[in-house]
Amino acid sequence: MTKGKVITIVEGEIKPEQEEAFINSFNALNEIPKGLLKSYILQGKTDGLWQVLSMWESEEALAYMQKTTTTPAAIELFKNLGSKPTVRVVFVRGEKL
Repeated sequence: MTKGKVITIVEGEIKPEQEEAFINSFNALNEIPKGLLKSYILQGKTDGLWQVLSMWESEEALAYMQKTTTTPAAIELFKNLGSKPTVRVVFVRGEKL
């Protein structure tokens, strides 16, 4: 496992009429997994693609969440609206304010 922070990027298409439901569902998430530092919901400017970007304290924290969760919340947000999200994991190699 690598040292340092990890970011997950879950991306999928959300139809314009689903945007409010998607945002409300994201804002209603109450359970914060151990090791999750920050999570953002991002909207593409014109393409209908949305992302949930989450920063984890370590690869171990992400692995623990994956091991103890049937379907991660970010993926569930998309699936609940009929979207088939893609998932990427990237490693933070530098950080500035």
